[in-house]
Amino acid sequence: LPGRLPPPAPLPPPPLFDAAHRALRPSGRLTIFSDNHRYCCSLARLLGGMRRGAAAAGAAGRCFASVPLEGRSCERVDGIRIF
Repeated sequence: LPGRLPPPAPLPPPPLFDAAHRALRPSGRLTIFSDNHRYCCSLARLLGGMRRGAAAAGAAGRCFASVPLEGRSCERVDGIRIF
């Protein structure tokens, strides 16, 4: 229908992010690009939840961290930066 937004793309499941994290070398980065702000916020909530779960299990250092980009403003969702 005209004027209606398409449904959001499904979020990748947490095991996909677990596998990506294992594949990255220490201090490696995963960058996600999207022009869909709502989708980025949903991904940030998912990753933030994974970080909280890792912290509760005593493995916070082994989960994704959000990296600052100098000179760039950002929005934070669950501790994850969205630029």
